[in-house]
Amino acid sequence: MGVLGGLDVGFGANMQIVRTNYLVVNTATQPTTKEMARFLALYNVQATQNAAGHSGLTCDYILSESNAPSDAATTGIDDPTVITTTTGAALPIAGQHSRQTGQNVIAVLAVGATLLNKNGTTTGITSGLASALDANADRANSDLLHALAGVTDVDSTFGDNVKYGALQTVNLSGMVADIKAAMAGNDADLSGETLLSDTGFVEKGNATGAAPATFAGIADVADESIAVLTCVTLMGTGFA
Repeated sequence: MGVLGGLDVGFGANMQIVRTNYLVVNTATQPTTKEMARFLALYNVQATQNAAGHSGLTCDYILSESNAPSDAATTGIDDPTVITTTTGAALPIAGQHSRQTGQNVIAVLAVGATLLNKNGTTTGITSGLASALDANADRANSDLLHALAGVTDVDSTFGDNVKYGALQTVNLSGMVADIKAAMAGNDADLSGETLLSDTGFVEKGNATGAAPATFAGIADVADESIAVLTCVTLMGTGFA
């Protein structure tokens, strides 16, 4: 998450511009929640090492656009970085942990995405993804208004949030669908991957001296099977 700026405005609301990145993966089979969380952790280490520090490709969340975690419904398995749905219809904004904070998504300012190769680069990928009409910030903002109107039919993405008066998710399902189409079947098989297992996942700086797991060492990750989806939002504690 990157907080790009803070604003104190006259009516007392505290607002911030927040950037949230999502690592989108075309998983070959259903991974576990733990495998997805560890895949994200290794990816973020790779991204920061490539940039020799902070990277705009570091991701706050991970979601599979093809297979929900196999243990998504198991009590006590949840990981705050793992999104258990596949459509991208209700993506959380980084830093908004509960409705009690009073934080609202006031507006979606920008949406973008690019495919990545296994090493975290875009070598051979000619451009980022164009945003289709139903995948851009205009559509996301329209869905915010749809929710504020209190519509709770099957077309309402944010029906569960309406009664709280605080919208804390965004609908980027159109962009996720575009990402899936662009991946053209290239996938990553995280299920049973040795480096993501309890015995194989060894983090850098461990006290045992064991070699750390690396993103490059994960065996079955095809180029263009992962993507970074970014969303810039205006967040505020008040909604005028």
